[in-house]
Amino acid sequence: MQNITPSFAPVCLDVDPFLRRTGLPYWTWAKLRQLRVGEGFELLNFLAPGILPEVEGAVAVTVERQRGGVFRLDAVWTAHLGKNAQRRGHLLVWAHFKMLPKRKLELLPDKSATRPDSHLWCLRLIRVVLRRAALLASWAKRDGDRDAFGALYPGFFGTRYGPEEGALRWLEKLRGPAIRGTDA
Repeated sequence: MQNITPSFAPVCLDVDPFLRRTGLPYWTWAKLRQLRVGEGFELLNFLAPGILPEVEGAVAVTVERQRGGVFRLDAVWTAHLGKNAQRRGHLLVWAHFKMLPKRKLELLPDKSATRPDSHLWCLRLIRVVLRRAALLASWAKRDGDRDAFGALYPGFFGTRYGPEEGALRWLEKLRGPAIRGTDA
């Protein structure tokens, strides 16, 4: 039997505080439980301004069910938004978890991780992506743009919008500063 140190061991977490902090509805957990192997579910997906005016960024959070009762949670943030956009950078993270009874999840460590707690950091960054999107949605609602609010808010899974009718026009107002050394 392999010796597992506590830092590389799986971590059991209650899912309700995670859902509450990210703005996801509580029935998200039931929706994920209904997924079959190979199926995916989009928690968030919208286009945003990219690093250059010709390039569009994207924000997405998806869950895919894999074999053995394992789920893969992916998050991407390539949007160039706000005055701190150059400092903030882009994110591409993933985490694997299993569903346990009583609304608990077992966060599984990545076998190729360089840090012992990388699975916890990945979950934290995924939560950051969802919270940033919820913040943008609240700003869009404050400005009175209902289409942008519906496209940005993590809890609205109904219809996602394309670049013409979604949040891209509203997000253009928040485009970050041009990167030095480019013509933009």
